[in-house]
Amino acid sequence: DGRNPVSGRTAGVWLGFLYLVRPAALILWPAVWLDFFRRRRREFFSCVAWSFPLPWLWLAWSYAQGGVSEADELAMTLSGQSWLGYVRTAALNARAAAGLLGRSLLPWPIAAEAPLAWFAGCALFLAAAAGALKQFLERRSFEPAAVYLAAGAGLHLVWAWWFERYLLVFFPFLIWAVWSGLTRAFSKRAATAALALAAAVPFFTQSLRLVRTRALRIVPEHAQAYRWIRENTPESALFASAFYARDAFYCARPFLPLPTG
Repeated sequence: DGRNPVSGRTAGVWLGFLYLVRPAALILWPAVWLDFFRRRRREFFSCVAWSFPLPWLWLAWSYAQGGVSEADELAMTLSGQSWLGYVRTAALNARAAAGLLGRSLLPWPIAAEAPLAWFAGCALFLAAAAGALKQFLERRSFEPAAVYLAAGAGLHLVWAWWFERYLLVFFPFLIWAVWSGLTRAFSKRAATAALALAAAVPFFTQSLRLVRTRALRIVPEHAQAYRWIRENTPESALFASAFYARDAFYCARPFLPLPTG
């Protein structure tokens, strides 16, 4: 807000808080830092410096209590693999993301593994990349939103524990990138019509059908196992699983990550 700008210290502290809410918020850090560097360089170093204290304090406390960091989880998942393990993971994640996003653009339900869904997703990625690149070439500077998208793509390509809900936070920025490209190639009226059509077609075909046919409350995948654990084990019973946070929530029992050695 130009009338009441946030100080670099305040922005940095909020970035630290966002990391505590979700470590994946790290992808927002370079985008915010870039915005300060471009518009208010005097506040840039303050923003960077104040981003770290809260995460560092949390990590120090977590390690002292025997906690598990996200970096440790990634190393555990790809333990014993060469760098090809990361390449393989990135390829699988890219294909999954393209299929999931692609099928959301189509006028009929289709599996995310279908070639048509994958091609539609790739077309969306290419359109977003072209829009961000065109804006960069015109302004000779990266937009914070483009940095956020690039950082998010890098993080979620190498992250082995991957879920489709991770894509939701990128939708507004993908729309922005596509919009940037369309408005430079066509009129704003034509760009608006194209985006409105792309949103309306799947909404009135896929979305309404899903709302009508699916229950509003989704039953957990292992609901019977969770119920059995709650009813047949003491509250002090200790378990280990790959999805220890989720399983602990549904079982109301303490869970640890699977051992790594």
